[in-house]
Amino acid sequence: MKEPPRSCDTPQPPRRPARRNPRQTVVRWNTEDYANLAARAERAGMNVSAYIRHCALETPVTPARRQLTVELLALAKALAVVNKMGGNLHQIARFLNFHGIPYPGEIVAALVGYDAMVTALMSALGREP
Repeated sequence: MKEPPRSCDTPQPPRRPARRNPRQTVVRWNTEDYANLAARAERAGMNVSAYIRHCALETPVTPARRQLTVELLALAKALAVVNKMGGNLHQIARFLNFHGIPYPGEIVAALVGYDAMVTALMSALGREP
């Protein structure tokens, strides 16, 4: 009979710590009130849950999570395009090393990726491409 693998041979993933706030309260909001609440929380730089705790208890109980700004989201999108373009350029370089001449479609894909990167970076900086 085959023995099961020992637990010390395979490392266990680290356990996530228990939630800091295990108690939960449900509140129902109509669309208009929730939009107002979310806007106030955003102006305060908090998520909705932290904002409600702040208003109800008059002190922030847990640190608020920072929401990504539009600029950071645009830069993250630009980074994804740069990474994709890098893959295309790697394929072209690899093809050149082995075969000598790249396919025109790969060059076009790399240039399209470059154009998308420039457009994303310019919009993240608030400029027209």
